[in-house]
Amino acid sequence: MVGIIRKLLVAKFGEVPQRDLDSAAGRMNQQKVMITSNPLDHEGGVVQFCNLLLRNWQSSKIGLVHQEIGSGSSFYYNRVVRYVRYPFRYLKNVIQMRRRLRQDPSIKVLHVNPSLTLFMLIRDGILMFIARRNNRRTILFIHGWKEHVYNKFKTSPLSLYVFKIILRQCDEIVVLAERFREALMQLDIPPVRINVLTTMFDPSEIIKYSQRPEGSPARLLYLGRVAEIKGCGDLIDATTRLQKRKIPFTLTVAGHSDRKGFLKYCQQLVEDRGIRESVSFTGYLAGPEKWRACAEHDIFVFPSWMEGCPTAVLEALGAGLFAVCTDVGALKEIIHEDGTEGNGRFVRVRDVEDLSEKLAWAIENLDAISCRRDDVQSDAIQKFEVCAVVSKMEKIYKRLLDL
Repeated sequence: MVGIIRKLLVAKFGEVPQRDLDSAAGRMNQQKVMITSNPLDHEGGVVQFCNLLLRNWQSSKIGLVHQEIGSGSSFYYNRVVRYVRYPFRYLKNVIQMRRRLRQDPSIKVLHVNPSLTLFMLIRDGILMFIARRNNRRTILFIHGWKEHVYNKFKTSPLSLYVFKIILRQCDEIVVLAERFREALMQLDIPPVRINVLTTMFDPSEIIKYSQRPEGSPARLLYLGRVAEIKGCGDLIDATTRLQKRKIPFTLTVAGHSDRKGFLKYCQQLVEDRGIRESVSFTGYLAGPEKWRACAEHDIFVFPSWMEGCPTAVLEALGAGLFAVCTDVGALKEIIHEDGTEGNGRFVRVRDVEDLSEKLAWAIENLDAISCRRDDVQSDAIQKFEVCAVVSKMEKIYKRLLDL
């Protein structure tokens, strides 16, 4: 059956050679770890994590190879086409992965990277099942955390049963916050199998921040998907209140919409509220443009409703920005509230009044906050820069490979 499906896929898509996506070490005769994710030219936190891991891998004992699983970037925003093509792409990727495992015995570990959704977990659970049938060990790295999904696992016997079957397929589990580790322990997962790791950023890309011209408004920055679930509507409502209180500010919203029409809705909302002169939309920023935006602002705003360990916040801290954000995901372990001596302030989820008040406080104390940019930056680089996190990932691999 697999052979028939493969022939159909080859006839449909052609034979796709493995691209040169592996780490330099992965091309050598070593024990290897296969990492799965969307194509590496895709967007999103998981792909960013995998790219940084592959590019900065230095181990002489372990090599990394990459295997595409999931949506292609070319049709990502065309949902109809993406959903129709997805089963074919997935089957092609599964066949390719299975063939690589059989042809390359040096691949000893499969590392999958799903979000906490039942669909993604089942998708990657199948990959882990195939890997285990081929005598490989497995790592389940759960990116993102949806509290309502976790609660469904706890309250629905069927969902919990499926979830536990998937968890039994992995030798190691990685999550992005201690609170997620504790949540899995409530499902009787042995704590020794659960590792806590953060996302990361490359400090070599940081651009030196620019001082705010004296007497100019506070410069606020939002960087991420322009989406309701990211709190973008709340942010516009909160800045409208700042405007009514005649608190001077500018807000830059950097990102693309995750669904058709929402970005235009936000732009129209800004127009209707009469704050167009204070709010600008740049679209998606990456590379030097992203770091330049961080360098040219004073306060990072991130009112998201749910998260894992958002890389955007780590990057903002790495640029020395003070963060006003919701207490979601791993941020409780990253943001330290200590007035102007901390690196940020928390706001309640979906609470526009609280968001407005915390932004007003940050603007009022902007001079004191700005004086600590170097300290905020140094602390973030020490904890979240790429080499520190890659080293922790290497230790997990070595433990699985008995090295």
